[in-house]
Amino acid sequence: MMQALTPCAIATRVLVHLEALRPPAGRRLIGLCGPPAAGKSTVAAALAERLGARIGAGSVVVVPMDGFHLPDPVLADRGLLDLKGAPETFAAEAFCDRLRDLVETPDRIHHLPLFDRAGAGRIDDALAVTPAHRLVIVEGNYLHLPEPPWQRVRRLYTPLVYLDVPRALAEARLRHRFRDLGWSPAAVDRKVALSDMPNHDLCSATKSYADHVIITYS
Repeated sequence: MMQALTPCAIATRVLVHLEALRPPAGRRLIGLCGPPAAGKSTVAAALAERLGARIGAGSVVVVPMDGFHLPDPVLADRGLLDLKGAPETFAAEAFCDRLRDLVETPDRIHHLPLFDRAGAGRIDDALAVTPAHRLVIVEGNYLHLPEPPWQRVRRLYTPLVYLDVPRALAEARLRHRFRDLGWSPAAVDRKVALSDMPNHDLCSATKSYADHVIITYS
C-alpha cells in the first residue's frame, strides 16, 4: 500500500541534493515546486529548520508563492474565480519581479504578501525578508513552468526541486483540506474538478523542467 512520507523524511531527501551547499556570500534561492497538496509548505518549513541549524538560526526564510494570488474581486471580473489556483490567477509578473529584487538587493528589507487559506485571503506586507536571510526557500506550484513569466527567473533557483505526489493521494488531501475548512460537498467537488486536478496534471506534465524530482511516498 502506498504511504506518504513525513515532511521531515522528504526534507531529508531534498537535503541530499544540497550537500554541497555552503553559506552564500550574498543570497541564494532554493525552489520547491509541485502540484497542489504535494506538501510544499510543510516540507519547506522542515527544510528551513534543518538548513537553519546548519548555517545559523535566522539565516533562512520561506517565501510562499500563494501570497501572490490575485484578489477574488479581480478574478470574478475576469471570469476566473472558479479557476482560482491556476497559473493565470496569480500576479505572476509581480512575483517574479519580487524574487529578482530579493537576489539583486539583499541588503534591503523586502516586505512580501502571505495568503491565509482559512479566510482572510492575501495579506499584504505580512512577511519581511531581511538582510540576515541568506537562504530563501521559495515554494509554489509553478516555479518550474517553461513559459513566461516563470522561466524568466528559473535560473535564480539553485536548485529547483519538484515534489512528486500521486494524483489520487493529492486529490484525497485536497478534499480533506476543504472539508476541514467547512466547504460543502458540492463546493469541494467543483474546486477539485475545475481547478486543482487540472493544475496537478499541468505540474506533473512539466516536472522534468525541475533540477530534481523527489518522490514523496513509499
